[in-house]
Amino acid sequence: MDSHMYTEEDLINSLVIDKEGYVCGYIRNFNVESDKIIINIYDVNSKDVEVVAEEEFIQKLMSLFSKDGMFQKNVNIESLHQKIREKLGLSSTESVTLEHLISYANSVNIKIPMQIQNIREEIEKYPVVWSSIDKIAFTDLGKCVLLKESIEAEKRGIILREKVEYKSTRDLAGKIVLDSEARKIGSVTKFLFGNSPGIMVALEKKIEREVRPDIESLRKLLIPSRFKDEKELIAQVKKDLKIGNLNDYGARAILIWAKKNNIDVQNKPKEQIEALEEIPVDWSEIGKIGDVVILKQTVDKLKENKSQILNSV
Repeated sequence: MDSHMYTEEDLINSLVIDKEGYVCGYIRNFNVESDKIIINIYDVNSKDVEVVAEEEFIQKLMSLFSKDGMFQKNVNIESLHQKIREKLGLSSTESVTLEHLISYANSVNIKIPMQIQNIREEIEKYPVVWSSIDKIAFTDLGKCVLLKESIEAEKRGIILREKVEYKSTRDLAGKIVLDSEARKIGSVTKFLFGNSPGIMVALEKKIEREVRPDIESLRKLLIPSRFKDEKELIAQVKKDLKIGNLNDYGARAILIWAKKNNIDVQNKPKEQIEALEEIPVDWSEIGKIGDVVILKQTVDKLKENKSQILNSV
C-alpha cells in the first residue's frame, strides 16, 4: 500500500473486499491500540417487506369520510383523527396512531393500500488489522479497501484456486468490477465467447438525475435561526397542521408546513449510476472472481487496449 494518509471520516463506510474478491463488509470505525490499528467491519442484510402505504392510506380515509358526509368543512388530519377517536371510543386527548387507523379500516372492511419497502439491518462482523490492507481507492462509484488476505473466502469455506474458472453471463452479470488498483469502475454485463474468451465491462459513473425535497437542509435552515431545537419545530408543525402524532406522517408533515408558510425547500439530487461505455476484457486479464471481479489492469490501460483494437480494425 502507498504512503497516503487518511482521516477516519475518509474511510468510514468503505467497501472491504478480501484478496479473492469476496465482500467482507463495510468499515464502521477504528480502534487505535498501542501496537496496532483495528478496523471494525459491519455488513448489511436487506429484505423487502410489505408495509402500509401511509400517505395513500390517509388520503383514502379522508376521501371516504368526505363522500360519506361526515365532515361539514374541508378535511384535515385533526378532523380525521377526531372521527377515528369517536369510532374507536378513544378519549379526545389520545393520540391517533397508524395502528388506530388500521384497526378502524379493518372494522369496516376498508382495503388498506400496501407497498414494498426495503428494510436494512446492520450486522457486526469480524475486525481486521490495518496491516492487512493492500490497496485503498476512491471513485465516484464508492470507496473500496482491498485486503492482502482471503479472510472472507476462508470464513465461507470456499475452496481457493489459482486459476480463474470460466463463469457464464448468469453468474457474472451485475458483479462489481475493480481495476488492479482496487478502483470501482463499473460492472460485468456478459460473458464473451471466442478462442480467448472474456467479459464485457460497463464503465459506469454516478450521475445526478432526479431531485427530491432536502429535509435535512430545511431543518438546518430552521434550527436554530427560527426554532431553538427539533422539539420546538415539531411542536409548531403539530400545532399549525393540527396533527396529534407527527411520527405517523414523518418528514412530509414538515415539508407541508414549510410550503404553507412560504418557506423555500431546496431540492436534493438523487444519484443514479449510468454506463458510459462498454469495454471487452480478455479472460487472462481477470485476477479474481468472487462477489466482485478484480482485474489485473488499470482502467486507463483497459481504455488504451480498446482504442488500439478499434484503430486496428
